[in-house]
Amino acid sequence: MPGCKKSKPSDDSSKNPGYSDDYFGFSDGACHTYNVTKTVEGITIEGTFVTEVEKIQEPAAPAGLEILKITQSYSSEALGPSLVNYYGKVKDSSGDNYYYYMLTTESGYKISYDEDDLIFVAPLKIGDKYLGIEIIREEEATVPFGSFTAFVARQKDSEIDATGWIVPYLGTVKSDITITATFEGETGTIEMSMELTSYTRPE
Repeated sequence: MPGCKKSKPSDDSSKNPGYSDDYFGFSDGACHTYNVTKTVEGITIEGTFVTEVEKIQEPAAPAGLEILKITQSYSSEALGPSLVNYYGKVKDSSGDNYYYYMLTTESGYKISYDEDDLIFVAPLKIGDKYLGIEIIREEEATVPFGSFTAFVARQKDSEIDATGWIVPYLGTVKSDITITATFEGETGTIEMSMELTSYTRPE
């Protein structure tokens, strides 16, 4: 079973912008835990999903760039595989925006400022578009961890219909994903929902 490493439980300050310098909740040592429900052709599986964050020391990284290793684990292989992703974080010239870049390669990660690797720019705004994902509105989102005003992010194409609720300085608190795929001439559907149950960070 995946689980968070020992760290300080979040308190009410985690719901207030400015408690952390990390807009998406990916501070070094942070951990998000979610309840997960996955339905495949009428069969439902339930479990948990955990993301753990570790700041990577990289002497070759450009000045100001932090590299974060994000380990993602499900409580069951039936829910999905464990994954490791890498993100870069850097402030822009104004000093108060953060830029996130996907740095994953087969051998680990690459250092890149290519626009094609841009994930999100913080702070988020309605109308922002990145990698096929659009910020479409703000609304209240209630999950086991609490109630928040969240940005709603949407991705929709022929195979994926995904919606995520992102809370500034906390991260994604909820997501609903429907995947439609054709294999050997048969079309199937996978539905997955996640809700945040806890968030911890180091002292």
